Amino acid sequence: TPMWIASSIADSLQAGTRDDSRAYPSALLPRGWALLQTLLAHGEAVSEPSDDPMFQAINSTRGRALEGVFSHALRVCRLADRETGSHLDAWKSMQVVFDAELVACVNGNFEFSTLAGAYSGNLEYLSVEWLEANIKEIFPVDRRANLACAIGGLAYASTSRKVYRLLRDNDVLDAALRLDLKGRHGHEKLMERVAVGYLWGEDTLDSSRFKFIFESKAEEALAQINFFFWTIRGEKLNEDQVQSVLQYWRRCLDWATSQPTPPIKVLSSLSGLVSFLPDASGEKSDLLLSIAPYVHEHHGAYDFLKELRRLIDQKAKERQNER
Repeated sequence: TPMWIASSIADSLQAGTRDDSRAYPSALLPRGWALLQTLLAHGEAVSEPSDDPMFQAINSTRGRALEGVFSHALRVCRLADRETGSHLDAWKSMQVVFDAELVACVNGNFEFSTLAGAYSGNLEYLSVEWLEANIKEIFPVDRRANLACAIGGLAYASTSRKVYRLLRDNDVLDAALRLDLKGRHGHEKLMERVAVGYLWGEDTLDSSRFKFIFESKAEEALAQINFFFWTIRGEKLNEDQVQSVLQYWRRCLDWATSQPTPPIKVLSSLSGLVSFLPDASGEKSDLLLSIAPYVHEHHGAYDFLKELRRLIDQKAKERQNER
C-alpha cells in the first residue's frame, strides 16, 4: 500500500542518519529533509491515542516519519558541531518544522506528543532554549490525551537534571502521577524518574510528588521504587545518597505502621535496600528487624539473607580486630 511504502522510506531515512559511521553522504541531507517533510504532509496519522502510545507512534506512518525527523535533526546538529563548534544555525533552519508539529498537538498529533516526550533528552541537546520555552506544550497538563502520550514517550527517554527540573517546576510530574498509565512500563518508569530526582537532591520526601504517592498509590508505587533502588545497589552512590535511601526506608516504615493491615508487598520489597546498610548498629538494626518477618514474600529472602551474612561477617571481623 502507499502508506507501507511511505513507512519504508521513513525507515530508510532514519537508518541513514542514526549512526554517523553508516550515514548517507551529508551532501544529500537537504534532499532527505525535503522527503521527510513530504512524508509528514501526507502520512496517515492516528485519530485516537492508544493505551500504549509509544508502540502506536512507532508503528504509524506519520510516527515513523517523525522519528526520521528527530534522527535527521540530531545528525545535522552533530555535523555542525564538528564543523563550526555550534549547531545554533543548523537548529534554526529546522525549528519551523518542530514549531508546526507542536502547534498541532491540541487533542491531536499524538505521535509527535509521544515522540517529543521520548526525545526530550535529545531536545535538550538540539535547543535547550526551545525545550524550556515549550515544555508546557510538549507536556500539556490541561490536555489529558496529549499529556498521556508525552508521558508514555518519556518512559523511553534519557534522564537529566535539567529535564527533571523542567518537569517538576511546571507541574508535569504532579499531573503525570494522577494519570492512569496503561502503557508498557509507563508507571514504573515514572516512579524511577521520581526516585532518581530524589537521589539527585532535586526532590524531597515532603514534596507534593511523594505526598501523593504515600497517600494515593502507595503499595504499587513504593514497591516499584524499592525495586529500582535494589537495581542500583551496585552503583557508586555518595554518602548523602545512601543516607537518602535509608531516610526513604524509614519513611516507608512510618507509612506502613499507619495502615490498617501490613502492606506486605512494600515491606517485603524493602529487603532489597539492605545492600545500602554499612552495618547493623543502632537504628539500622531496627530497620532490619522491621522487615525480617516479611522477606519470605515475593522472593525477597535470598537477597536479605545474603546481605545479612555480609553484615554478620563484617561485625565478626570488627570484634576480631578489637581483640
